[in-house]
Amino acid sequence: MIRRKILIVTLTLVMASGSAFARRYYHYHTQYTCPYPPRVTTIIRPVHDSRPTHISRITKRDRYDMALAYLKSNTYMTVKQYAKITGLKKEIAEAELNVFVQDISSPIKPVPGKKNLYYLRP
Repeated sequence: MIRRKILIVTLTLVMASGSAFARRYYHYHTQYTCPYPPRVTTIIRPVHDSRPTHISRITKRDRYDMALAYLKSNTYMTVKQYAKITGLKKEIAEAELNVFVQDISSPIKPVPGKKNLYYLRP
């Protein structure tokens, strides 16, 4: 009875492992090559595009002064609020605030533990 159970378990494991190894064998240091080239979609914008482009006339110093004025009247400022004030995209606004923070003489500092929250150093 016990031998029969051992035989059944052994055969089950052999069959399961046989299907697990039924895959393509990869050699060391060889790359799998795709039989067909990958699809690449290229989108080309027309030369005479009628969409308006936004050009900011506000300088970086003006945006810095705007951030200081906002922080003097409010306790905290988020990246979203700064982007709304200056008209910049959120990613660009975050990068610019990080540049302001890295300046030692700047009173704008990040709130510890918060990524997108800034305050005015006393």
